[in-house]
Amino acid sequence: MSRKNKYGFQTKQRGVPVIERLKETGGVAFAFKVVGKLLDQELKTFEPQLEFFIAQHKKHPIGILVDLTEMHGAEWKARMG
Repeated sequence: MSRKNKYGFQTKQRGVPVIERLKETGGVAFAFKVVGKLLDQELKTFEPQLEFFIAQHKKHPIGILVDLTEMHGAEWKARMG
């Protein structure tokens, strides 16, 4: 069973958000953390919030920080090229 938390992100049965917006950031920074395995439906729920943030800042630079240390199901490799 899943439910939405106060940010509209899908949560797992154990109550841990799969995508959690980090409250510590604000202004021109958007930070979030991914916990567990990210499903397409969860990404689609999150995507409009990120798009809205980008639209609010129009042509001004923004910072995006993503904590993937607890994400499962993906391999991250540096690419040289």
